[in-house]
Amino acid sequence: NDKPEFVTQLIDTAITVNTISSTTSVLWGKNVKNVQLVVRMGAITTTAPQFTIQGSLDGTNWYNIGTALTSVASSTVQTTVNNINAARVRVIVSTAGAGATLGDLTLRTF
Repeated sequence: NDKPEFVTQLIDTAITVNTISSTTSVLWGKNVKNVQLVVRMGAITTTAPQFTIQGSLDGTNWYNIGTALTSVASSTVQTTVNNINAARVRVIVSTAGAGATLGDLTLRTF
């Protein structure tokens, strides 16, 4: 069947990339199969932040999905995790940056 897939996305420009455990808002993930994280960074003077996609079945207890994505100064990086099973997804700063400036972060479920 060639029906277009349903895509939900969240664009975040306010996550605090220089603070560990800072999170995005939650994106609905029920009945989706895949999740993609795209991070566009500005300058990084000392330490590149790392981001991890997390899933939850109840919105309270969170678990990591896939491996951490390391940002790159003045570049865009992405990771896609297939075959997920989570009612909700979000992104957490798993390694705090130092002197890092975020362009934007996009989280998609499809």
